[in-house]
Amino acid sequence: IDMICRGEGEYTLLELIESLHAGKDYTGIKNLSVKKDGKIYRNELRPLCDVNILPYPDRELYKSVKHVYNNKRQEVMFSRGCYFDCTFCSNHAYKELYKDKGSYVRLRSISNVIEELEAIKKRYQPSCFFFHDDVFIFDKNYCLEFLRLYQEKINLPYACLVRANQLTDELAGLLKGTGCYFISFGIESGSPRLRNMMMNKNIEDESILQCAKLLHKHRISFATLNMIGLPGETLAEAWRTVDINMRVKPNWAWFSIYQPLPKT
Repeated sequence: IDMICRGEGEYTLLELIESLHAGKDYTGIKNLSVKKDGKIYRNELRPLCDVNILPYPDRELYKSVKHVYNNKRQEVMFSRGCYFDCTFCSNHAYKELYKDKGSYVRLRSISNVIEELEAIKKRYQPSCFFFHDDVFIFDKNYCLEFLRLYQEKINLPYACLVRANQLTDELAGLLKGTGCYFISFGIESGSPRLRNMMMNKNIEDESILQCAKLLHKHRISFATLNMIGLPGETLAEAWRTVDINMRVKPNWAWFSIYQPLPKT
């Protein structure tokens, strides 16, 4: 490995490519750690970028990957960052990395997102969208205004992620009414000890059960996201994860097996 880009890479990679093209020194580029001539240069991070001035992802890069390029479910993100501090998530590390470097959670303007969705709809003719954001429903006003415009200008079915303790009856009804056909949310573990003390999820069983109840009520299909094999987890706690899934009755349940990586 000759170099590593730490943190956000758009401007770092642009500067690197320009330097390589011009034959200039690249060992001092911010966000890069560079190994050259037996020496390691570990450079500081540049401030977090403005997500509203970045170009949209270039989906044409996947033209040769037919099952991706022709997928009728196109995926979009409205934001970067997350307001929460779950210990198992990369956001936890990124927040620490970007301390004092600007506002970590950045929402794109609604007009910026709608413009991208309109372009995707016209170019790729998808049958639905998947909004990948961890915090899609966190800002209620943003969510309300976006869904109003989405229904008016895009009007395609969509799937999204939610946090169990943020979903309300009103919001579930709004999601259903604007075309939401599928939702995913994290249970993580059926053990409150592991979920809240180890993973810092800060969600109680009651919120998980209530979230599922609301989704069943409004007839929105949903998936749960779970982990087993966590450090210190007992077999009884693993079965509690199975048990709470049986109680919430998801359409689909994902179970990841904890995998520790060397030197992490």
